[in-house]
Order: sequence, then structure tokens, then C-alpha cells
Amino acid sequence: RQYQVKRPVTKKVIFDHLRGKRHYGVYLLNGSCTTAAVADFDKPDPLPIFEFTAAARHYGLEPCIELSKSKGFHVWAFFETTGVPSVKARMVANHILSEIGTPDVELFPKQDQLNGQVTSGNYILAPLFGGLVSKGKTVFVHPATLKPYSDQWEFLSRIERVPESILDDIIEINELETPVKSPQPNVKLPPLGANVFGLPICAQTMLRNGVSRYQRVSCFR
Repeated sequence: RQYQVKRPVTKKVIFDHLRGKRHYGVYLLNGSCTTAAVADFDKPDPLPIFEFTAAARHYGLEPCIELSKSKGFHVWAFFETTGVPSVKARMVANHILSEIGTPDVELFPKQDQLNGQVTSGNYILAPLFGGLVSKGKTVFVHPATLKPYSDQWEFLSRIERVPESILDDIIEINELETPVKSPQPNVKLPPLGANVFGLPICAQTMLRNGVSRYQRVSCFR
């Protein structure tokens, strides 16, 4: 079961995750910045993974491929520790996904910034969950063979973080622009909490705002 706990991330939290006692999920957004981006390929087909990593390397990025806990892959890009604007990271990742013909792949973070409506963003489970590592899941794999690295820690120590300047170069070369959001239709809805077809408030909220925000919390409730 997955739920949000608003407490500090301690060594015990990390160790519990690595030992397989409890999953640890990562909220990638910090204001309008992020230190990582993840493309979530939910199918076991390796071809899109090879295409995505090849395209990313063409632009000077070094993606890290993780076998997810289910049947697909998470492809991570790690940015400088001070963070980069999420809008730039998402713009570049979405451009690469469009180039290889997979624009519908789920991308984390899902928003450009936090605001009054998005207070945490969407979380993704961290790699190397001890309960699944022995099964060959949540581990990083070689981009040519998709076989797990024998030493996960040695692999992680060699990761080169992507500076914001690389994203700026990709955005400039490809003349990328922030997509303009379509205005929302002016539809009058009854006050929140009114008896709308017997729907609970959480369902009414999804009707108003869509399921892209708080979708997991709302659906769980």
C-alpha cells in the first residue's frame, strides 16, 4: 500500500527501503526545479528503450535504465544537485519521446512547478528496493543488454549529472518552446459538496480539475 508520510527522510527510511521493509517514493519537484526526470515505459518491449537512450545520448544526455517493479522500465536522467527548471527537463524529455514516436509515455515530474493546487507533485518509487532486487527488479541495467549491473553501487558512483546548460543547448538547437495551454471552458458547476449524482467530494473534484492532480490520493479515497 502506498501513502504519503510528511516526516523527514532519515537514514532509517533509506535503510528500510534498501532492506525491503518499506517502499520509499520520491517527489521530484522542489518548487519549480528538479534533480531528476524519469520516463516510465510500462511495457516490456525493449525497442523504445533502445531508441530513447540512443536519442538521449545523441543530445549529450546519459540515461540510466532501471527495471521497474512490474514489467516495464524507468529511464532516469540525473541533473546537477542544485536542480534544473522542471519546465526545461520536461520539454527536452517530451521532445525525445516525440522523436521516437512514443509521446504518451508517462513522464516524471508531471508538472512544471508546484503551486496552490499542486503541493507535492507526483511521486515515483525509488530504485533498489530490497524486496525486489533479488528478483532482478528495481535495479539498473546495461543499456546494450538490459542485464543488471553486477555492482549497482559502482554504477551509481559513475553517473555524470546533466547540467542545465546541456538542456539549454538542446532547447535552442531544436527551437523548442513551452506549449501554450488551451483555456478551460467556462462551465458552471454546482458548489463543491453539493449532491451531484450522489458523488463524493473527491469525485466531484476530479470532475472539476481532471485526474492529473492528486489522482492517486483521490482515487484511493
